[in-house]
Amino acid sequence: MKLIKTTFLFFVVMTIITGIFYPIAMTLFATAFFPYQANGSFVIKDGKEIGSSLIAQKFARPEYFWPRPSAVNYNPMPSGASNVAVSSKVFRKQLASRDRSLPAEMAMNSGSGLDPEISIAAAVKQLDRVAKARHWTGVERKQALKLIKKIALGRDFKIFGEPRINVLKLNLEVDKLF
Repeated sequence: MKLIKTTFLFFVVMTIITGIFYPIAMTLFATAFFPYQANGSFVIKDGKEIGSSLIAQKFARPEYFWPRPSAVNYNPMPSGASNVAVSSKVFRKQLASRDRSLPAEMAMNSGSGLDPEISIAAAVKQLDRVAKARHWTGVERKQALKLIKKIALGRDFKIFGEPRINVLKLNLEVDKLF
């Protein structure tokens, strides 16, 4: 009986520590030292929150750079992939409806449906469409290419992942520049 009481007491104490005190402590620590990240990494434009740098936004107009396709229509609540098999007719139909001139990553759905970043190659490949829709001259196109390279993110810790660019931030910078 003593073992049961000790085990139950240990369970209660650990539940309080790991279920209440630890999450509160981490939330306070994160909010104090990393407020931007702890509060959702929201991007502000003209004093209004317009999105998060962590979640893709739907950009469908030709004058904007597009993120990867999303099976959940960029809705963060049911985040997830389409789970459509590569061998299925549905997958082939989706693939056929997408722009073949873009890199393969832009033809496939994002795994979470919310991937906010694309490769530098995907951004550069979209540059002609964006330039045409915005009626840019060759000079403006070159400025946009420099902008892409300027705001690109490198590999994490210089070894993990691939260089990439946040689509929301890129579109905001393009709007600002032009």
